[in-house]
Amino acid sequence: MNKIVGIALIALLGFTIYLEQRISDLEKEKNPFVSENIFKINSHEKEVKSNTKKGNLSSEIIQPIVTNKRFQSSDVSIGIYESAIWWDIKYKAVKLKKPTRAIKGILKFYDLFGELKFPINVTINEELFPNKEIFQQGIGFNYNQFMDTHKWMKNESLKNMKITLDVRTIIYKDGTIENF
Repeated sequence: MNKIVGIALIALLGFTIYLEQRISDLEKEKNPFVSENIFKINSHEKEVKSNTKKGNLSSEIIQPIVTNKRFQSSDVSIGIYESAIWWDIKYKAVKLKKPTRAIKGILKFYDLFGELKFPINVTINEELFPNKEIFQQGIGFNYNQFMDTHKWMKNESLKNMKITLDVRTIIYKDGTIENF
């Protein structure tokens, strides 16, 4: 029974990722004037005006540095029922305005040509201060061998990836909330 539930959850995760990619593709078709160059502005990102005179991109607020990406095979004999991909990550607050309580965003993995290969929702529930960093170990997802995005994540080296964090919502320590 647990195996069936696990398979159903993996299928649901796969379908969710497929839908996110399809929505992104449809947004690109709807607006042909959007830049394809992720190093300038990602296809569905908008420049966010902060309280300062200079604008900020939501992907420039927090710099993610992913290390130690690894694959864990399932092994029922030791109680590991599903394969998974794990990594460790450091979040550097390079353009953060003030201390945070929580941050919600999308961690995006691109290939060397700037093509989005794998997005995953993340929430940082640790306090983060401007110009500081936090480190998290063992972040990841259950692996589905039938999904191309999962196979890419398993097989691709970190040195061949560009990784960004598109911040969607920040809850600051003072209680204010900023959406992007």
